[in-house]
Amino acid sequence: GCSKRKSSSLAGGYSSICSLLSHKNEFSDHEQRVLMEKMADTLVESFGESILKLPLTEWAQSGLKEIKSTESHHTGQLSSCKTAANPNESSSNRDLRQLFLHHLLQLRCNTHSISVVSVDEEEGSGTLGSASGGDLVQRTSEVQLGSAIYPSASLMNHSCLPNALFSFSGSTVTVCATKGIQGGEEISNCYGPQVGRMQRTQRQVELRRKYFFDCTCPACCHPTPAIQFREAVVDAFACPNCSGPLTVQDTSSDHLCIKCQNTLAEREVMAMRKVKEEAKVLFQAAVDNNFHLPLLLKCQKLQSKVLHCYNMQLARTNDTIAQAYAMQGDPKSASQYCELSCQAVEVVYGNDSLELGNELHKLAHLLFQNHQYSKAVEMAERARGILAINRGPQHPDCVELSEMIATLTM
Repeated sequence: GCSKRKSSSLAGGYSSICSLLSHKNEFSDHEQRVLMEKMADTLVESFGESILKLPLTEWAQSGLKEIKSTESHHTGQLSSCKTAANPNESSSNRDLRQLFLHHLLQLRCNTHSISVVSVDEEEGSGTLGSASGGDLVQRTSEVQLGSAIYPSASLMNHSCLPNALFSFSGSTVTVCATKGIQGGEEISNCYGPQVGRMQRTQRQVELRRKYFFDCTCPACCHPTPAIQFREAVVDAFACPNCSGPLTVQDTSSDHLCIKCQNTLAEREVMAMRKVKEEAKVLFQAAVDNNFHLPLLLKCQKLQSKVLHCYNMQLARTNDTIAQAYAMQGDPKSASQYCELSCQAVEVVYGNDSLELGNELHKLAHLLFQNHQYSKAVEMAERARGILAINRGPQHPDCVELSEMIATLTM
């Protein structure tokens, strides 16, 4: 994030980039020295040795002054920067190295990944979609175009359950609120680890490793029963007694159902794990064999015996079965399995999530192809509302859904 000392007076430009924290105190002198040497080698290889002898431009000198001023407010950072360089080199050379080291360290915590959704019509990749008005099954995947630093966006703190997200149009980033934000309430973004995608312990480890802080967001410190349920079902087995989510403990001989409090012995859970692995093998064999439907249905049958109905592995299988039926020209069966996937995705990722928007988009197309027009409109409107928040109302998916709704409501 940005230096708190400067956050209230950022005026943009290079100065605002220099103000972003590098967390230099998290790196040893040796690590800094290695980075500086690698950077110098790269510069010399690309531009020749003369690059290290050039005087700093006015904006670079201004940036270096900003960096030194910022670092003086963070214990140990300024001294460590000095010791990381060769004391015998010229001050100009050392200043240039210091400038580049600062920016190299900034990249780890301040870059934003710019990506777009790509449609791949080849078999076996991505997730289910459907071309408007036809039988073509499209599979989409997210493609990373590059990374960039947005100083203003870096001012936002992380939350594992954020109230805003970033969408990109070319090199322009737009901050979109995903829910109502009260006056005075902090606007938060997610740095990657999020409720529904990782368990709390995994999120804490990842955020400490990548961003050097311990998360204290409400989802981590004061999780609601709904959040606890979402985290429990992601990879949960189904309780044989009530079908509730069974929390499997790696270090315990007994495993507890959070719904009926029934406990299972390790030998019972081991049998469930064995069925889960058998289903995993069947799933991979089906995908490798052009989405072989009988294998997928057999996999789903095994998973349904031991996995909770909102388990993401089961949801993925239902989504893949929907894809296989759509490829065979059976939108009725495809929509039934896609709906099962939608139910799980909504519980785990939330009713305003991009994941749910994508699933509802698929379902709307399948219902349209099966001539269930009123339900198709309902799903299309829900999908458009979610995708408009996550990707912007002018995104091609939103425009296409609007056209579908207009056609079906004429």
